Formats: sequence, structure tokens, C-alpha cells
Amino acid sequence: MKLTKFTIKNFRSITDGSEIHFGNYSVLVGKNNEGKTTVLMALRLAMDTLKLHAYQLPNTKRTIFKLKNAYEWDRDFPISLRLCCTNM
Repeated sequence: MKLTKFTIKNFRSITDGSEIHFGNYSVLVGKNNEGKTTVLMALRLAMDTLKLHAYQLPNTKRTIFKLKNAYEWDRDFPISLRLCCTNM
């Protein structure tokens, strides 16, 4: 399987639907605080989630391992969007 594109939305500093295309070799380039690490964190979270589902035991809710860097709303949901969602 080859990853060709990846979309990030509402994760840490990325609020829009940023789509990232991958080639055989890909390089993330940008100024400080532009989201390079956020892209890598989102990609790792997605891959860890896929791995978690692959190792889930059939017909049970029990899993073999837990995600070490799982999504945390307080840390990962964009601060700029929190006000609209906390008043519900």
C-alpha cells in the first residue's frame, strides 16, 4: 500500500481541510511555527489508529495495545474553534 495524499482538518493549528500529496520522496519545508510538526503528528496519529484497528480482536472491544500519542481534545483541537463547540 502506498500513501498518495493525506487531508488534515481541525487538528492543532490546522483548521482548514489541508490536503497534502505525497510522491516517492516528500519533504516538508516552511518557516518556524507553520505546521510541519503538526502534519507529522497527524500522520502518525492516523497510522497508529489504523494499526490499532488492525490488531483489534474480532467481536470484542478489547485491544492488544493502546495508542501512546492518542488524540486529546484539550491538546489537539484548534483553540480558535473551541468557543463554538464548548457552548453547546
